[in-house]
Amino acid sequence: MEISYTLKALREPLIGTIKAGFVDLDHTFTIDMEGREYVIRKYEKETGKREPLEAMGNLMEDLKNYTGSYAGLKEKRYDTLVKLNSIMDTIPTDFLEQPGLYKGLELREGIKEFIDLCNSFSNIKKQVHGPFLDLCLCSHNEFISKASVEAYVESAKMCKEINAKILTIHPGLANSLVKSFHRYNKKRLVEAINDLLDLVKNMDVMICLENMPKKVNLFLKTDEIKEFFANLNRDDIFMTWDTSHSWTCDVDIEIFWKNFNKIIKNVHLVDNYDKEKDNHPALGSGKVNFNEIFKILNEYNYNEALIVELSSAKDLPQSIEFIQKFL
Repeated sequence: MEISYTLKALREPLIGTIKAGFVDLDHTFTIDMEGREYVIRKYEKETGKREPLEAMGNLMEDLKNYTGSYAGLKEKRYDTLVKLNSIMDTIPTDFLEQPGLYKGLELREGIKEFIDLCNSFSNIKKQVHGPFLDLCLCSHNEFISKASVEAYVESAKMCKEINAKILTIHPGLANSLVKSFHRYNKKRLVEAINDLLDLVKNMDVMICLENMPKKVNLFLKTDEIKEFFANLNRDDIFMTWDTSHSWTCDVDIEIFWKNFNKIIKNVHLVDNYDKEKDNHPALGSGKVNFNEIFKILNEYNYNEALIVELSSAKDLPQSIEFIQKFL
């Protein structure tokens, strides 16, 4: 089994999070956040003045440690952005005039630099976690669903550029309070995945759809996921299995693996202690039963990647020490 470590930040993805061997190449800033950090770091590098960089670091650390509600988190993100703008006001305008800085995916120079960095690790197997915030393959709105497909096609192109063979994607959120509406979400998901697979079929990348936590209301438990694959009826779709997501849904993982072991090509090792959230604490600090998990992985001779997903870098040493005893 291959072990990889990655941090899940409280920031929206631009292209996705690269998971590369033991190297963490977190690329999950929003365009705005990324642009501001670029300017602040350039200012520090060229002037030696660290105050804006340290202030930005304190803001991001405070955001990362937020433990309140989702609604509170959105407000916290907005407040962080306002404070970052105040920091930007202290920087001379010469440093703000960077060509293309706020032009979304037209940031081709930055993307090229990112691709070159990934390719410099030529002896490490790489995979990409596609973007998921603001994307919804299963959306009732056809325009949103199609835009989400297009976003994942862009991620697949990135995979080809860096020779990443796995692209993990999310199905989107079935957020209607009327449960009967979720039937349409499931139907739309099948259509969107079908379209995506057709569009990336010549890109030499394996699309892995990730099981979701309880709050997403879609792609949760064994029977529902079996129904999805039966309706899709294709052999070029695979799965990323997230341990925390299954735990929030009280999934019987023995039955889960009995049904899906042949198509699970990627595993996210994630702990949790709250079934209403997805906190990504240090491995071994929550309630996920890793003894059972590794017993099942060994039973099925799973020999693909294991991705350790954490919310905080400070939890990495503890998580490494915890996971070593299972290997």
